[in-house]
Amino acid sequence: MLAGLGLYRLAQSGVAAGLRRLAWAAGGILAAVGAAAVFLAAQERIVRNFSTVSARGAIYRDAWRLFWHSPWFGQGGETWRLSYRAVQSNPYVGSQVHSGYLDMLLNTGIIGTVFLFMLLGAAGWLLYRSRRELLPVFAVFVLHSAADIDWSFGLVWLLMFLLMAWGQSFSAAEPDQTLQVRTGTEVSAVKRHFGIAFRMGPISRRPILLILFWLGISGGGVFLALRGEAGYRLHQEALYEPSKAEAVMLLQSSLRWNPADAGTALDLARRLSPKAAEVVLQRSLSYTPGHPGLIFSLADNAAKRGDARAAAYWTEAGFSRDKYNAGEQTKSLERLLRLAKSKLSAGNVKEARRIVQAGLALYKEYAHRASDHRGALLRNDRDFRLTREAKEWGSQLEHLEQSIPDLTQ
Repeated sequence: MLAGLGLYRLAQSGVAAGLRRLAWAAGGILAAVGAAAVFLAAQERIVRNFSTVSARGAIYRDAWRLFWHSPWFGQGGETWRLSYRAVQSNPYVGSQVHSGYLDMLLNTGIIGTVFLFMLLGAAGWLLYRSRRELLPVFAVFVLHSAADIDWSFGLVWLLMFLLMAWGQSFSAAEPDQTLQVRTGTEVSAVKRHFGIAFRMGPISRRPILLILFWLGISGGGVFLALRGEAGYRLHQEALYEPSKAEAVMLLQSSLRWNPADAGTALDLARRLSPKAAEVVLQRSLSYTPGHPGLIFSLADNAAKRGDARAAAYWTEAGFSRDKYNAGEQTKSLERLLRLAKSKLSAGNVKEARRIVQAGLALYKEYAHRASDHRGALLRNDRDFRLTREAKEWGSQLEHLEQSIPDLTQ
């Protein structure tokens, strides 16, 4: 780019015509080389690295189906990160939807996305009126965000607003054309000394109201950010605390500062009794409904408490919310098998049979999903397969189901 700029200036200078033609030719060669480099890089990602394109296609299709669950108002922040494992059509890893517009549709629905388009349209119009040279840069933000995760980063939004402010600064710096020259003499000297007085009119209340409005919003954001930071620091301190009692106190304080942090709730639940842990997990699930980690932890908690009905319910919910998690599903089958054996040894045949039947149904569902290789052939980032341990737990559940009638005679 620097070489091209230098050649362009050389071509526009007053040197000999032969040198100017040479500069134009060299600039054309450099432009062709640059275009070829960009094309080869794009070809590598699009044609040869087909998995990138196929994964995005699968993500877009799954996100579009998820969008129709709540098309007008959306489903709240981070909808895709919390829900993609329940709707994904094959076992890819993609906690980002790779499209800013789809992400906005999922989070805020059609109504919120309309406001987004109004914002972008207003920004483009301001740049068109003030500094058209910046429109290609603005177009990069708008177009590339349709196929990648740009808008997941606050810096990108700051850069886009900075671009608009930059464009407006050129407009504000233009000479004031509203002055009327009565005597025909120039007033440039007067404008230099009193330019501020010329531009300022009577003090308006509108800027003051806008400032107060933004101060209120930013103050609320700073308050929430400080609460989140306090909770995060307490959580990190608890992870390195050797005393279990002190770690529990730190984690409880962390949750008071930031009750929506599912990671803190999971770490706290591991250090509490099953009954106390259930309360923590249920409260955290109310902040992040459908969180797979919380659901599987509730299934494990129910098994520890010996609650067969709750164990079966939460295990089924975990299989539904995280369809391609081979590790958690394998552990869930083992958990149900142990709970069924425990109930059977205690003489509670009815609950044992219920658990065995639920476990076998989930095992068959898991095995059927693992045997379908159509999606996994394109993308299996999660290494989803029927594990050797799952086969063992499924076999033992089948044997246990056959033995239950004999034991009840």
